[in-house]
Amino acid sequence: MPHDISAPITPHPPLIRLTTSALDLEEVLAYLTDPKAGGEALFVGRVRDHNHGLQVEYLEYEAYAPMAERLLGVLAAHLQRTYHPVRLALVHRLGRLAIGDAAVVVGVSAVHRDEAFRACREGIDRLKLEIPIWKKEFFTGGARWVDNCQGCAAVAADYADYLLQAPEHQPQGSIEHAGSFVTDSRG
Repeated sequence: MPHDISAPITPHPPLIRLTTSALDLEEVLAYLTDPKAGGEALFVGRVRDHNHGLQVEYLEYEAYAPMAERLLGVLAAHLQRTYHPVRLALVHRLGRLAIGDAAVVVGVSAVHRDEAFRACREGIDRLKLEIPIWKKEFFTGGARWVDNCQGCAAVAADYADYLLQAPEHQPQGSIEHAGSFVTDSRG
């Protein structure tokens, strides 16, 4: 049966997931596929072996999952209102990750590539800035908590404007994250 090309595009519920399992990129790509989408954009954040001159050995991600998932839902709702994606995926891994592991996936399918690219970029920037997922970096001789996003100042300013424009967008509760240096206790 042919697709009804005159039917309005209704976005699917976003794929939102926090997991301690390896991220399944094929699953996300399969979720994004839709005959009404002409463009798909996928961002995959991976664990790299260095940061600020330090040799990174592995990372650990922690979150209070109910709060993080709720805020991922707020972010998804914002992206759906702004870019009208056909499908949207916000997936993050928690726990210990090795070098090269996929830590986060933001995927967007939209009617046109421009919306897909812009929604994907804003999605990962805001996810790193707004979602209470904490990253602890273990390197040779120590460990430290890492700020979510050092290059997201412009996104933060835009987000502040966004919250002021519509009070219903404001997340409930408070968000805190650690940013202190800790000494390696592994011996």
